[in-house]
Amino acid sequence: MTPLLREELWAGLNTEERGACREAAFAYYEKACGKRESVDPALIEEWIYHALGCGREEVAAREGDNLITFLRENLAYWEAKRNGAWVLAAKQQPLVTGDDATFLNQYAKTLYDLGEYKKTIDMLEQALAINCTCYGQNHPNVAAQLNSLGMTWNTLGELHKAIAYYEQALVIWKEVYGEQHPHLASSLNNLGTVWNALGQHQKAITYFLQALIIDREIYSENHPRIASSLNNLGLAWNALGEHQKAIAYCEQALVIDRAIYGENHPEVAIRLGNLGKAWTALGQPKKALDYHEQALIIDREFYGENHPDVAKDLNILGAAYFALRQNKKAEKFFQEAYDIRIRFFGPDHPDTKTVAEWLAKFE
Repeated sequence: MTPLLREELWAGLNTEERGACREAAFAYYEKACGKRESVDPALIEEWIYHALGCGREEVAAREGDNLITFLRENLAYWEAKRNGAWVLAAKQQPLVTGDDATFLNQYAKTLYDLGEYKKTIDMLEQALAINCTCYGQNHPNVAAQLNSLGMTWNTLGELHKAIAYYEQALVIWKEVYGEQHPHLASSLNNLGTVWNALGQHQKAITYFLQALIIDREIYSENHPRIASSLNNLGLAWNALGEHQKAIAYCEQALVIDRAIYGENHPEVAIRLGNLGKAWTALGQPKKALDYHEQALIIDREFYGENHPDVAKDLNILGAAYFALRQNKKAEKFFQEAYDIRIRFFGPDHPDTKTVAEWLAKFE
């Protein structure tokens, strides 16, 4: 029943024999995958294939979710998409279970990674409908789907739609967990981010402060979630033109993340990048460059040369050097960013297109 021999062996079997082979192969791969400590995507794909063939679609959905998760974590976005589309097309039974909703949610994340936001929304809406049926309207899974829909609409620039979804999620979190819970703080931070994007910076700060109060009630002062809330406050104050205040908040976040993660961690790189933005807004582009270059060094050391986060840093540095009229350096950084993004996401991803537009300026 291995892929290389499958068609040749299959041709000589009747329906009953084929069914027996499917069941035997399913049992073999279930045992083989269950014994392994690490994920073997080839084995899991075979297990899913035979699960689909012998009516064990709940296993196909569950292991499809696990396989896509593994591939996404290893940046194999196109393989994750291929597997998601294959499982979805091969399933014969209606999508009605919690496992189906979880699978759709993971497939939606893959589509989001690849910039296919409208398809992401379609998958998330299907998952939301299933979760509402399975668990009722006021369930954490429903809130999580609403939150993901909010994030996707936010990315599409439909900010008021994003707010509506985030607010629905917030209502459910409050009902399920009460007033003091990490999910509540996350929803408040999400709402603050959208209001900040809408130019309602004071309103955003109100949400960020509420999130910070909750996080401080739950965690010690040196916690990543507190750093995140402080960082968001810094971004809001920066947008209000209070650049020194922004720097103070971002520096507090940086101190916490360095205490938790050490000097060389992606979270530290994010804080350095935001400090760079604040110093740029303060009219000190050379100081800003130093922060952005530190962020790039950290991400390269952590991820290697070819990673989407490295491409993001390169893109920021390209824009910074372009603003300083150092066009040769700017073009070099943009080209490196483009090469990474085209490899991971292809030419149609919004991030790839953004770098392509920058490169067009040098033609």
